[in-house]
Amino acid sequence: MLVQKYGGSSLTDESRRQRVAQRIGEAWREGRQPVVVVSAMGRSGDPYATDTLIGLLRAIGDRRDLRELDLIMSCGEIISAAVMSQTLNCAGVPSIALTGAQAGIVTEPAPGQARIARIEPARIVDEAKAGRVVIIAGFQGITSDVITWGDVTTLGRGGSDTTAVALAVALEQKECEIYTDVDGIFTSDPRIVSAASILRHMTYEEALELATHGGKVVHARAIELAYTYGVRVLVANSQNRNPGTWIGGEMEISNRVTNVSLEKGLTLITLDNVPNVAGVAERCAKPLVEHRIPFKMLQSGSVFETALMSFQVAPEDAKEAERILHEVVERELSGARISMRGGIARISVIGTGIGHPEYLLRVLHTLREAGANNYQIEAFESRISSYIDEADLARAGEMLHAQFNP
Repeated sequence: MLVQKYGGSSLTDESRRQRVAQRIGEAWREGRQPVVVVSAMGRSGDPYATDTLIGLLRAIGDRRDLRELDLIMSCGEIISAAVMSQTLNCAGVPSIALTGAQAGIVTEPAPGQARIARIEPARIVDEAKAGRVVIIAGFQGITSDVITWGDVTTLGRGGSDTTAVALAVALEQKECEIYTDVDGIFTSDPRIVSAASILRHMTYEEALELATHGGKVVHARAIELAYTYGVRVLVANSQNRNPGTWIGGEMEISNRVTNVSLEKGLTLITLDNVPNVAGVAERCAKPLVEHRIPFKMLQSGSVFETALMSFQVAPEDAKEAERILHEVVERELSGARISMRGGIARISVIGTGIGHPEYLLRVLHTLREAGANNYQIEAFESRISSYIDEADLARAGEMLHAQFNP
């Protein structure tokens, strides 16, 4: 079998879909059994894009009915699957479209961010044995084997990547091809760093750090799955035949920097003068988890009587996160102060064996030379991340890329 995934930008118009169909058809004629995962067509503003579908509910009111939100968000991928199946059938390539539920994807009951519990691929295998290309709606599943009793769930933004890798695992395949609108994974964002170039190979660890800290090419959970089950992942452009980037293999012993990742549009919420007692970090983090606010805790704890901790959240979650934390402070942390700062960017140096203090010093020196104020910094064996003002991101990115020359 050949497991492939095509992103929404690869399916936006008829000419793009025809190029995708040509690639799939070639594999089918060569005797492969393509199993293809598709995302919703286009991006925000396009008729069937996920954000456009979400807008249909938001236009009615601000109430958040997560079950109904999942149901409407799943429609974009179903439309893509039906359109691509029809495109292939009209080109003489027998095909069938399946929803996530019909493909046997069973998830936990967590609307908007469900994880795949298991996949029952019998229908996929039967259709492939019958000679049909199987087109599967990505990003979705169902909470029960019995469709009439289950609820449709979605896997979080970027979840079609996870669908594809999970299917490769369930179908016992060792490779998964992810096609998008870029030629592979670059050493930095080429729209910002002019010297950025394509990487032909990344380890799982490097790719996971990149996906978690600014890289939007492949979903982090997809890489986690690939790493766990040893599935090699190709990231390539659906509109040309460039070789792309392969993700796979273990960490190297030698020191090297492979990527300078750039991410804009972050918000930092900081609590200071927090009583430094056992369990205080849990008391702050728990309500955010309960309200399903995605966050990263950047700093916590102290050897003194008071502590400081910061939470990095997306701008759209900032007001709700601030409200929740204010309630915690008023109820349990008298004297603590909350401050919020938007317009923050995260710049990350990613590589193998870069935990030596020399790398941290080089990052700090380069940020100073770039005039970028470092608000928070994290240093690990395979990543050094700094939080700076968005206005300084382009200059700092160019200079760090030149410093490490990945």
